[in-house]
Amino acid sequence: MIRHLVQVASALVCAKEESGKVIHLDIEPEPDGLIENSIEAVDFFRKYLLPIGAPLLSVALQRPVPRAERDLLEHIRLCYDTSHMAVEYEEAESALDLLQKAGIQIGKVQISAALEMAVPSDPEPLKGLSDRLRPFRSRSTFTRSSSAMQEGLHHYADLSDLFPITRSLDSREWRIHFHLPSFSPGRDRSTPHGAKPLVSSNSLTSGGSPLISRSRPTPGTSSPPV
Repeated sequence: MIRHLVQVASALVCAKEESGKVIHLDIEPEPDGLIENSIEAVDFFRKYLLPIGAPLLSVALQRPVPRAERDLLEHIRLCYDTSHMAVEYEEAESALDLLQKAGIQIGKVQISAALEMAVPSDPEPLKGLSDRLRPFRSRSTFTRSSSAMQEGLHHYADLSDLFPITRSLDSREWRIHFHLPSFSPGRDRSTPHGAKPLVSSNSLTSGGSPLISRSRPTPGTSSPPV
């Protein structure tokens, strides 16, 4: 993967030198993916892309490694999807601070909401909850626990892992990887967490403004009444 990214970066560096235009490839963290959130993105850049990729790019372009590292950071950026980060329970302010300190630019922002469900503590409403969630069974899910014995975030690669829903599973809230319009009415939508600080952040305008995409529903699907 690093070699492929270096090949892309090399072509983009040459395109900039020829045309003066900056083109960048934006890596998008994805729930249940190789890179899921900003912390893992920073780890990827620091442990793999820069230490492995910069020397390779240095050889390919015949330039010093520090300059090749700057080239990588200019042409390989991050796509920040507010729905993905909401599913991951990531706060935009802390994520932006982390990325900025690592020198990682955000090249694109995608603003949408994730599906958020409050889990009832009583067993009776769980049947209704199971029916409402059935259309989303193939979606990765994160749950936040509030039990006296356990507090934290739990990850299920597929919502179907929780079916049949017969108990509360010690969770007080589920966030499901399903894109919904950010500002449409609905009681089971997470907010597009941190959308405002993302749009207004100075870190987004360094080296050119990012493309901002709003309200990206999950392709090929329609949101059932929730």
